Amino acid sequence: MKIASFWAKGYRSLRDVRVADLGAFNVFYGPNGSGKSNLLEGLRALFELVTVIAATEILEVTSAASGAVSAGVVRKGDICAHDPSRVIVLGARLVGLPTENLMLTSTGLSPATELDLEVTFDWTLEHQPKLALSMLESRGKDLRFLWSQPQSPPEPERERYEWTQRRDQMRAFLIALSTDAYTLVSADRQPRYEKTAAPPEEEDVVAWHLREGRLKSALLAAQLSPSHEVRRKLAAFRGLLAGEPLHRPPFAPVQDPRTGEIDLRELLPEPNPEGRDVSIDLAGLGIAQIYAILAEAMLLGASSVGIEEPEAHLHAPTSGRALRQLLVRLVEERHIDQLFIATHSNLFDLDPAGYYDVSLKDGCTVVERAELTRIDREHLYEPGPAKRALEHLLQYAPEDEVVFRRPDGAGVTAKEMLRLLQEDDAVALHFLQDVHGAAVRMVKVQAKKRQAG
Repeated sequence: MKIASFWAKGYRSLRDVRVADLGAFNVFYGPNGSGKSNLLEGLRALFELVTVIAATEILEVTSAASGAVSAGVVRKGDICAHDPSRVIVLGARLVGLPTENLMLTSTGLSPATELDLEVTFDWTLEHQPKLALSMLESRGKDLRFLWSQPQSPPEPERERYEWTQRRDQMRAFLIALSTDAYTLVSADRQPRYEKTAAPPEEEDVVAWHLREGRLKSALLAAQLSPSHEVRRKLAAFRGLLAGEPLHRPPFAPVQDPRTGEIDLRELLPEPNPEGRDVSIDLAGLGIAQIYAILAEAMLLGASSVGIEEPEAHLHAPTSGRALRQLLVRLVEERHIDQLFIATHSNLFDLDPAGYYDVSLKDGCTVVERAELTRIDREHLYEPGPAKRALEHLLQYAPEDEVVFRRPDGAGVTAKEMLRLLQEDDAVALHFLQDVHGAAVRMVKVQAKKRQAG
């Protein structure tokens, strides 16, 4: 199952945004504060609000809105400051739904493999906000009637039973859909001290620990789970870490029976005749973060996974590149169907067809589809090393040779560019960006040639 498109109105900086043609890899690039995270948070809020609606068993309700506010799914601060309507709309088109998910035989409907889903959160009355399922369509057919009781209550017992069964079926379908469709990986990936904690009875144990940031407890619960599917996912998780590119040693979640402390320990690599192991806390923050990211992506069971700023503390030459390879494997090996990444690093150029450029105009987020050549030119690079290398090269060029042209066409000589580089002039910055972009493109072309050969 994949999210084919997503739209949002009135949510945070997303005054009116629609992102279409979403694929297996969806990378949102842009500077800090442009609204990248709001796109991923908007998807999270959409499916959590659908769960709230399904739990109330009716389409539009004030109490559901209050419950969503108290649970932190939506807050007053989420209202777009530039939208006077005080109405939040979040929606998505889902494709590739498993046919067994919607077999409403009592209504005569065929299985739905495509679904348009939309919720509306109305803050017009501040103390009585309303939450509504404003769209639920399959192939253009509105399915919301499946919730509705007939205008005249069904009299025969059989009719009442069929209506109740139909409503309960839809309720279960929407809750399962919201759980399976999308998960947003937590930004808190620091290893921590963990002791035994019991989730609420109705909660999935592994999922609850992961959402609470308790990685070690989640892996211990998965190891002890009676579910074959959970243990299968844990085995796949182990295989991913042991293979390319990390080659991590075997690990085991353990618990001290005296103190109750839960730890995650890796066996020291050979030679290790005593079979000693060490805590994941000592493996380095980058490795611990990769453990946490992959565990949430694989064990929460969602088809689509969102990751905010994966490059934080994951530096490009080392763990950042390793994470990039692992994210590709997640999709290619069908552990998940779809990946969403919000980043300001061109390290995660996972979609060869392009990326989504995110910017802020008049306080509102704008999303545009762009080619990868643009990201090579405009986004993150290391200006310090690039600047020093260019200064060194320009010393060998004739002083009066034109090496760059200003926007008005005026030439900039090698001697002048050396001065501009030393002064960190804006023209020198554009020169650095252009040279960097050209170098990156050349390296990519050569890499593709080597792969083809």
